[in-house]
Amino acid sequence: MALIAERYLPWIAYPGTILLAIICHQWLLSLRHPLLLSTYLPVFMGLASVAFLELALPNRAAWRPRSFDVKNDLLFMLFVQVALPRLLGFVAVIALVEPMRLAGLTASPWWPHQWNTLAQVALMLVVAEFMRYWLHRFAHTNPLLWRLHGVHHSVDKLYWLNVGRFHPLEKALQFLLDALPFILLGVANEVIALYFVFYSINGFFQHSNIKLRHGFLNYLISTAELHRWHHSRLSSEANTNYGNNLIIWDLVFGSWFLPRNRKVENLGLKNPDYPMSFIAQMGTPFVSDITNKNVPMLNTKQIFIKGLLKVFNWFSRFLYWWPLLSSLRTPDNIQLRVLRRIINNNRDTTFGQDNNFANIDSYDNYLARVPIQQYEDLKPYIDDQIQGKHSAITRQEPLLYAVTSGTTGTPKYLPVTSTAFHKYRREQRLIVYHQFRNCRAALTGRFLGIVSPATEGFFDTGIPYGSVSGLAYQTMPSLIRANYILPSEVFDIQDYELKYELILRLTLAERNLTYIATANPSSLLRLIDIFHQSPQTYIRDLADGRFHRTSELPIAIKRAVESLLIKDQQRAEELEELLQEHPDLSYAQLWPNLRMVTTWTGGSCGIAINTLKQQLPRQTLIYELGYIASEFRGTLPISTHSAAGVPTLNHHFFEFIEKSVWEDGQRETVTLGKLKDGAEYYIIVTTDSGLYRYFMNDIVRVNGFLRRTPLLEFAQKGKGVTSITGEKLYESQVRCAIEQAEAAYNFSCPFYLMLADEEHTRYLLLLEVFDEATQSASKLSKYIDNSLGELNIEYREKRNSGRLKRLEVLHLKQGSADAYKQHCLGKGMREGQFKVLPLMYKKDLDFTYQHWLLE
Repeated sequence: MALIAERYLPWIAYPGTILLAIICHQWLLSLRHPLLLSTYLPVFMGLASVAFLELALPNRAAWRPRSFDVKNDLLFMLFVQVALPRLLGFVAVIALVEPMRLAGLTASPWWPHQWNTLAQVALMLVVAEFMRYWLHRFAHTNPLLWRLHGVHHSVDKLYWLNVGRFHPLEKALQFLLDALPFILLGVANEVIALYFVFYSINGFFQHSNIKLRHGFLNYLISTAELHRWHHSRLSSEANTNYGNNLIIWDLVFGSWFLPRNRKVENLGLKNPDYPMSFIAQMGTPFVSDITNKNVPMLNTKQIFIKGLLKVFNWFSRFLYWWPLLSSLRTPDNIQLRVLRRIINNNRDTTFGQDNNFANIDSYDNYLARVPIQQYEDLKPYIDDQIQGKHSAITRQEPLLYAVTSGTTGTPKYLPVTSTAFHKYRREQRLIVYHQFRNCRAALTGRFLGIVSPATEGFFDTGIPYGSVSGLAYQTMPSLIRANYILPSEVFDIQDYELKYELILRLTLAERNLTYIATANPSSLLRLIDIFHQSPQTYIRDLADGRFHRTSELPIAIKRAVESLLIKDQQRAEELEELLQEHPDLSYAQLWPNLRMVTTWTGGSCGIAINTLKQQLPRQTLIYELGYIASEFRGTLPISTHSAAGVPTLNHHFFEFIEKSVWEDGQRETVTLGKLKDGAEYYIIVTTDSGLYRYFMNDIVRVNGFLRRTPLLEFAQKGKGVTSITGEKLYESQVRCAIEQAEAAYNFSCPFYLMLADEEHTRYLLLLEVFDEATQSASKLSKYIDNSLGELNIEYREKRNSGRLKRLEVLHLKQGSADAYKQHCLGKGMREGQFKVLPLMYKKDLDFTYQHWLLE
C-alpha cells in the first residue's frame, strides 16, 4: 500500500486536491452557505492536505522549516496575505468604486458577465496572469523592484507557508494588477471567490516541500516543479518561470524552464546573510545591493536616528550655517561686537574692575588697558574663583574647569562657563552639518568617539574639573549617544592600557562602524597595535561574550559595559577567517563600512595620519578636527580637502601677531580682517570663559578666504613648546627634568637638545656629557622620562596609553655645543643674539648631530 501511495500520490495529489476544493466550494454554495464560509473552508481543507503531504511525502528533508521560519512566515501570511488585501480592497471601494458609481461611471460593460462562472474565472486567470507575468519579470530586471521582490526570494527552503513571504509594497503592486481591475470591472463576487480558491491552493502546492509530479500540467500551470527552479540561487535559473498561477505566458515569451536530468540545488539570494525576520525584511528593500552582499541593516532606533540627523541638519543650515556665512562678509565688525559683549558681561568681575572694563569702548582701549596674558597672569583670579570667590574672572559660575598641562608641571585649570559650553555645542552642530553634507553614509551606522573623561575630580567647592569634550559626550541627547559604541564611563578608566583594550573589545563587536572621532590619530594606531599583539584573545572574548580583563574594571564601569559584552560567535568566526586571509588586519578589513575619521591632520599629526591612511578603507574620508584646544575651539572645518577652517568669529575675539614680528620681540597685533593669505601668526584670544588677550603660543597659517574672512589652520606650537600626540611639552619642563637627573646622578650637562621626533612618535634627548664618565643612557632615559611624566600630566597620559614612545637619550662628544654655535653663526645669526633653543622639532634641526654622537 505504501509503495502504491509513493508511486501514484505525487501525480494525483495536486490535481485531486484542487478538484476536490472546487467541488466543495460549489457544493457549499449550492447549500446556500455564506460566500465567505464557502470560500475559506475549501482553502483551509486544501491547506491541511498540503501540510499533511509535506509530512507524509517530503521532497527534501533539508527544507523542513525551523520554528524561526514558521513564526516569521506566519506573520507574513497574516499581515501581508490576509489583512493587507482586505484593507486595500476596502480603500479601493471607498476611493474608486463608490465615487465612480455616484458619478454614473462604470467599467462593467467591458466584462462578459453573461458567461458562466468557470469561463469567467478562466478569463480572469489569463488576463491577471499576463499583467502579473510582466510585473514579475520586471521585478527581476529593475533594481528598485528587485529590492522588493528579493524578500520573496530570500528563502533558502520551500514549504507551504512561505508562499506568503512578500513585502507589503510588492503586494500592493500585485493588487493593482490582479485584483483592482476586476473590482472596477464589477466582476461578480462568486467569480472572484472561485478564483481565490484556485489561487490559494495552487500557491500552497507551488511552494510545498512535497514530492510531486505534474506531467502535462507543467505546460499549463505554474507548478511546484517549475517554481522551484525560479527560486534557484543562480540568476540564470531564477530568471525563468515567472507565472504566478498559469505558465502559458512563459511559453509564449520564452522564459519556461524545466531541466529533465537534474534537480535544483541551492535556493535563495546571493547574500547568504540576508536578514530573515519579518521586521528586518520590512526594511531590506531600502538598503542598496543587500540581495547580493552582506550590507549591514539599520535597526528601528538607527533608522529613527538617521531621520533625526537629517532633520537636525536641515535646521542647522538655517539656524547656524547661514547666519555664520552672513557674518563672514564683515569679520572685523562682527569681532568688535563680540569683544564688546564679552567686556560688558564681565565688567563687574575682579579682573574686569582691575583692568577698568567699564571704560573700554573700543579695541584700542582694550589694547591699552589689558596687556597680553599668559596663564600665570590669570592664575590668581582663577584660583580665587576656584576657592569660591564669586565673579573673580567670570561673571557666570563655571560649569567645569578644563584641565591641561602647565609650563611648571602644575596643571592648568581653565574655567568653562555655561555660555561657553553652549557655544561649544553649537560649534559641534555646525561641524556635524558639514560632515553630513560631505558624506551622508558616515552617519548611517554606529559611531566610535574617544574623548577625555568628563570629570577627573572635584574642588572643595564641589565644582568638577575634567574635559569639555568629555562633558559634551556625556550630556549629548540619550538617543544620539545610544548610537555611539562606548558608554561615557569607559573614559573614566585610569589605567590606559586597560581602557584601550576595553575600547577595542567593544568596538570589535560592531560590524557596521561608519564614523570615528578622536583628537589624535595616534589613538587609532594604538588600538590596532593592541589588536595585533593578541588577536586571538579578542576573538575568544567575542565568542564567549566576555572581556578578559573584566575583573580589573571598577564596579561602576563593569556595570556600564556588562550588557554590551554579549556572545557573538558569528563575528568571532568572521574575524578568524579575516585573520587567516590577512595576518596584519587593518581598519579596512575589520570595519569595511567606515566612511569618515574626524581627527587632527595638521602639525605633528601629519605623520600619524599618513600611517593611518594605509589602514583605512579606500572610501574613508579624513575630516580635519579643526583648531581646538582645552582653552577654546578656534575653527570650524568645512571641507575634507583642507585642514583650514572658518574662525569661530561669532563666539571668540581673535588677535594675531605675525610670526616673524613676535620672534623679533615686537607685540604689534592685527585683527581677523587684516590677515594675509599664506602668512603665519601667533594667536591671542578672548573668550567668555575668562581668557582675556590670552597668548596660546600656537602658530596658525592663513589658507585662503571664505567671503572676506581668512581660513585658518594650525601650523605648530610656538617656540619653547612641542607636541607630538597632544602632550604639549614645555622647555621649562625639559630643563627641570634634566636638572633633577643631574642632581640624582651627580653629573653636569652643559649642552642639550630635546628633539620631538614626529616620525617615530618619541622624544630624542641629545646630551653633551661633562667628562668621559658617561652616565648610562638607558638609566637616564627612564629617569628623565618619568620626571617629564610627573611634570606634565598630558605627557604621562600619552606615555601610559602607548601613543608616545619612551624618551631616547643619546650622548654627544665634548665640543658639540661649540660646533652647534658655529653652525648657527655660519647661517647668519649674530653672535650677540645667539642662544640655544633646547626644545624643537627634529625636522627643524639642520645641525648634523650624528657626527658628534659618542660611540
